[in-house]
Amino acid sequence: MDSVLDANQHTAFLFFSPECPVCIQSVPELLSIDSVHANLIYVYPGTYYTKERIMKFHKEYGIRSMALMDTANVLVELMNAEVMPQSIVADQDGKLVYSGAIDDRIQEIGEKKQVVTQRYLGSVLDSLAAGGPVPFATSTAHGCYIER
Repeated sequence: MDSVLDANQHTAFLFFSPECPVCIQSVPELLSIDSVHANLIYVYPGTYYTKERIMKFHKEYGIRSMALMDTANVLVELMNAEVMPQSIVADQDGKLVYSGAIDDRIQEIGEKKQVVTQRYLGSVLDSLAAGGPVPFATSTAHGCYIER
């Protein structure tokens, strides 16, 4: 079986929901990241969404990245994902090197910043692509809780 991890690069797993407002607000930033890195995988936990619903969401928002349905929450448990959106980055060896928010747009649920000042996921991926150290291992992700 082929691995979703490319042995030559890092991979960002994005725990996502097509109905979570925080996820939807994150799409423009993720499209920008994907245009540079092209190693994003959207993970849809649980059994709430059909393949057709996910495909429609990707088409509607212009998302070209891979989508995985995690119906048994295997990746959720393996990576200790708690909310959507939450980004978890694995390096080329499969070691988890970052877990947290995509950016600092949401400080608390219901509080959205007008100007994003920290692009956590983009910074982590840029650093890894340049062969540098991860600038931070965690940040706090806010969003819709993943039901287990």
